Amino acid sequence: MEVLLAKPIGYQKMISVDDNSFVYQLRYACIVKPYGPFVSDPGGSIAEIKLIDPNEYKKYFDWGKIGERIIQRAIELKKIDTK
Repeated sequence: MEVLLAKPIGYQKMISVDDNSFVYQLRYACIVKPYGPFVSDPGGSIAEIKLIDPNEYKKYFDWGKIGERIIQRAIELKKIDTK
């Protein structure tokens, strides 16, 4: 996918319950367009690329309350950029 516009949503600190180590995950909202048709995933775990309506994301995945806020913020940012 070609990234046409990227806006930071925020970050999340993920702490391991095993050893208290942590990593930060950065979250971005992006406007993208395909380079061309999906051919294959070199890693073998992705079967297709599908552009979805963000309001219907729970049909495809559910990240709980944090995910709900991430998607909500991405939708807010899109509204700002399309005015």
